[in-house]
Amino acid sequence: MLFLRHGQDGVVASIDFAHPPDPTKRRSRFDEVDHERIAADLGRENCELASVLIFCDPLDDSLYDDPRHMHQKHRVVVSEAIDAARRQLNHRYPDIERVQEMMKERGLPFEADNFTSGEEKEKQDRELREQIENAIFEAHKLALLPEILDGYREEATTTYDESSDEETPLPEDEAEAAWDKRRLEIFLPRVRTEYERQYLMPVPFNHWDYRNPWQQWFFVAHADRIEYARGGSGGSGQREDQGR
Repeated sequence: MLFLRHGQDGVVASIDFAHPPDPTKRRSRFDEVDHERIAADLGRENCELASVLIFCDPLDDSLYDDPRHMHQKHRVVVSEAIDAARRQLNHRYPDIERVQEMMKERGLPFEADNFTSGEEKEKQDRELREQIENAIFEAHKLALLPEILDGYREEATTTYDESSDEETPLPEDEAEAAWDKRRLEIFLPRVRTEYERQYLMPVPFNHWDYRNPWQQWFFVAHADRIEYARGGSGGSGQREDQGR
């Protein structure tokens, strides 16, 4: 079914298949597998099975800036203050029933204007409700900022002594200078750098989940095609394929 070619160092240099593995025949979802057919295939006397286990070495730190091995993506994200408000809002944001009550209390419309098409009116109604719900979410978030600012101000204007586990307020002039600087910082946008390792592997080994230190492929040969599944530790679907 498959043929291995080794280099001079004994490492596998290439893997060739009797038939190219068909990506459309990849068993990506266990609940889509015809178990009875596969069981019959595996019971054939001349059934060909193969498995390939590939381990991935950690990338050396010196190669993180090399685009051949690692792609870097920079993303602008919200400020510390807004991020903190969003996190607190997760535990305080009212459910959809309360949001609708607030809309009624303020006389906010649930429906858009007249439309001759029922489908178009339904679409406009949904968009209007989403806009109002998002605005209420934003209002809740902004309402938390004074509380957020109080917490940041306390952090910026005190010092902490680990040995005594005590916090000491800074002198007034130092506290004001520290808070003026920190107050601006917490509202500035931030940049997040994301790293995506590059895996230059031949089909069907070209899909590699960066969370996996290893991946295993399972192949079943037929007269005209090769079916396969991929297992690994990085995701629930991969673990299911591995276990099944």
